[in-house]
Amino acid sequence: MANLLNNPNKKKVIPRTKSPDPTEPVKFDDIAKVPATSQRVHHNTQVTYDSTVRMNNHLKNFLKAMVILGMSSSQQSAMETLEGTYRESLSDSERKTLAAQIETLEIADAVKNNK
Repeated sequence: MANLLNNPNKKKVIPRTKSPDPTEPVKFDDIAKVPATSQRVHHNTQVTYDSTVRMNNHLKNFLKAMVILGMSSSQQSAMETLEGTYRESLSDSERKTLAAQIETLEIADAVKNNK
């Protein structure tokens, strides 16, 4: 119990050195300058990034089985196959509604990425 009271880190001496000096001081005028050729900032309209999805073991095993049986090359492509099959089963109005919702979510992802 007494060992807990003695902090070994307190005994270590941290060597102090002088503060680093910049090799080239920055002037406010350098920062405030606007380039003569001002280019438009490109904002992404669609972004792709990896995401984590929580699912139960039965769905995960289903995707693994699709890969093992050669129905798809990976679990991601198995999900894409299921997505295509689901979209085909929708009516035209449901398909349009789903596409509008997906577009809204894609735009939200792009806005988050452009910040």
